[in-house]
Amino acid sequence: MAHELDEQGLVVGFQLSVDLLALRLGDATYQLRLFPNRVDVALLNSRPDTERVLTALEVVFAHMKPDRLARPEFVFQWVAPIAHQTYGEARLAAAAEVFSEAGSTFTDFAVLADGRVDEPEIDYRLECGIVEASEIAPRLAGQASRLTGYPEDLDAPSSLWSPDTMPEVAFYCDSVWRPDGAPEPTADGVMSCWQDTLAEAERVVSYVQARFGLTGGSE
Repeated sequence: MAHELDEQGLVVGFQLSVDLLALRLGDATYQLRLFPNRVDVALLNSRPDTERVLTALEVVFAHMKPDRLARPEFVFQWVAPIAHQTYGEARLAAAAEVFSEAGSTFTDFAVLADGRVDEPEIDYRLECGIVEASEIAPRLAGQASRLTGYPEDLDAPSSLWSPDTMPEVAFYCDSVWRPDGAPEPTADGVMSCWQDTLAEAERVVSYVQARFGLTGGSE
């Protein structure tokens, strides 16, 4: 399988141990990790090349030929720059929006929530807040997450993201999503489930972002 992926020009590096085959599908932001009981795919890029990942998954499924899949889990993260405000100003403004009826005097806060989407049926956990540039890389690397069930073996060092390329102030959201049931045991089935889940995740996070008094897109 690794040889076929290499022949297609998808692999630029790999790691092999007793219970892990880890492959880099291009640079370090594209990873495919095969364990005895699961397959992990990491797209650590705000504008990923999903075709590259789909091709790699097609090779994996062709070799493994699974009859069925377990319930999938997706981790999504958002960083939305906040312009024309300092870190302190952005925190105060967001607190005033979220807790306006309580006469907020909060200087900082974060939202840690569990939720469920009914159609399609998806359970989720998310953590949102206002961050400054130095916080973003460790959060993207999963080093500062307070979410239960977050993947502990994520191969994403914070050095992948230079603080110099991060916005000075941003809305940040970290989240874990678990659709009910399982996708079809094909690469297309997995990618379709991923896309449907991402669409719902973007809807929910856009709502939270609006509650913070923020508008505009995120990555």
